[in-house]
Amino acid sequence: MPAQSDLAQAPASASPSTTAPAARSKGPVSWGIRPLDERTGGLRAGGTYLLSGLPGSGRFTALLQFLQTGLAQGTGRVGLLTAALRDRVFTESGHWGFGIEEGWREGRVAMVSYKPDFQRRLLAAADPSEVLDELGALLGPDLERLAIYPASPLWETRAGNNLASLVTGWLERIPATTVAAVGGDMDALRTPASDWVLDAANGVFQIDRLPSGLHEVTLRRLTPPPREAGPITLEAAEGRGLVAPTGALDRRRASRGDGAGAVAAAVAAPPRQGTGR
Repeated sequence: MPAQSDLAQAPASASPSTTAPAARSKGPVSWGIRPLDERTGGLRAGGTYLLSGLPGSGRFTALLQFLQTGLAQGTGRVGLLTAALRDRVFTESGHWGFGIEEGWREGRVAMVSYKPDFQRRLLAAADPSEVLDELGALLGPDLERLAIYPASPLWETRAGNNLASLVTGWLERIPATTVAAVGGDMDALRTPASDWVLDAANGVFQIDRLPSGLHEVTLRRLTPPPREAGPITLEAAEGRGLVAPTGALDRRRASRGDGAGAVAAAVAAPPRQGTGR
């Protein structure tokens, strides 16, 4: 049976990992989006990064590409904490040429889904840090990369700064390099809780979809700062993900977006190991 709790469920396709936590690499971590990697020099191993954007901006594609790069480059596991339906994750991944489903079936991708009443139960918990530790246990101790989509359920609650501080501490303790997606423009949606998370993050990126169908990434903040400023223009190419513009954009194949409806939908219970839907 899939590992699960009152707060989240992990549709694991293989036995949970029992290996020791992965040691943090000292070298930079590639996002897998070449123009972004060239501009930033890569992400700091073990760091936490925020990616903001409106529905349809390409956040989900960027997160899946981040995980795919980890699968392609490493021998460890990657994790996805999400409100998206499992089948939607696999469909999007396959469209962009990513092997997330294959990695999940091989036990190299840990997928944990928020339950519909996650925030209510989180607020009702006597010790929210135990909830975060529970999420960590569902994901497993040996993750090299973690993508969170969306991340706001973890800190945008009535608990305010207290919960946000617990979340940032939890992310700092886990060995994975983390990219967390938030909706909208972070500057326009600032709250005391989001301010706490922003200050603790190693970098903040904004992704937008342009009228042309191209995508634009803005580096709002990055430590250490890049040597070159200005936005980064990308094209969403079927079978390849987000890449440098080719000059031959087919708008019918432009990014299918973030699917806001899927984020708001209840997450269906996953099948038993070895079965499909």
